[in-house]
Amino acid sequence: MSYQYQNIYQLSRENTGLTQEKASELLDISVESLRAYENDKRIPPNAIVVKMISIYNNNMLGYEHVRRTTKAGVIFLPKLEMKSLSSITLKLHKEIKDYLKKEDDFIDIVEDDVIDEDEEEVWNDVMEKLESIYEAILKLKLSRNTKISKKV
Repeated sequence: MSYQYQNIYQLSRENTGLTQEKASELLDISVESLRAYENDKRIPPNAIVVKMISIYNNNMLGYEHVRRTTKAGVIFLPKLEMKSLSSITLKLHKEIKDYLKKEDDFIDIVEDDVIDEDEEEVWNDVMEKLESIYEAILKLKLSRNTKISKKV
């Protein structure tokens, strides 16, 4: 199976080295239920996903579960490509520095509570910078207990 679209529940379990049988036992569910989740036949309930996060020691699993299985997650949560901790930290630092270069212009734009037509370009640029900071912070937060040897 390609890791590009491998099931997030299966990948998280495999990254811990657990068999379906052992994971099912730890999750207190049947092997059939786990197989159904791992074969995209059913979406696991949130309570089971919380157990998976704990047992598999993988915070990214929770994020991906919400991002992929809820309408709000699909609309509002960015897809995160996890990298090494140092890479994520350097990216965050760079994004903050890029934002700070625009900070004075941003303050000038928002101080009157109106975004004029001639301010749109700077506004959009700053919003992109803030989105990049947000993504970098999410990656940093989720990287703590996420194995990145395989893509989720």
